[in-house]
Amino acid sequence: MATQPNTSGRKLLIMIGDGASPENFAHYCSFNADRGFAREKATTDENDQDCDEPDLPGWLTRTTDSYSANITGSGRIKLGDVEFLDELFDDPNPRNIKVKIDMPGGRTYTGAYIMTNLTYTGPEQGSMTFDATFASSGPVVAADNA
Repeated sequence: MATQPNTSGRKLLIMIGDGASPENFAHYCSFNADRGFAREKATTDENDQDCDEPDLPGWLTRTTDSYSANITGSGRIKLGDVEFLDELFDDPNPRNIKVKIDMPGGRTYTGAYIMTNLTYTGPEQGSMTFDATFASSGPVVAADNA
């Protein structure tokens, strides 16, 4: 069996829109450590009883109620990005973000997100870092990379 090459985590890009028309998206250098993108479903579970054998356990059936997506990012703070990150956190309105899996066969997921968490950490020795979390606000659309 032939092995397939792995893809670098650097190929998961968090690209934040500037709100202009047409909108421009940029991957900020401070997002240089861990990055994550999670798509989720909220479901309702129901127990589907066997009417012919009511004493036997039933099977759970699930229906999808809603979708959501979350983005996480962290890294070493680069000059000028503290003001930008603070603006994202202080803004009560969603910001358009693209999450690009930048590889052959990759996809780009575009939607509006609100920053829900921003944490700065500064060890005595070493670089100041941050962690941020974004939650989707409305649909997130997937498209094949061009």
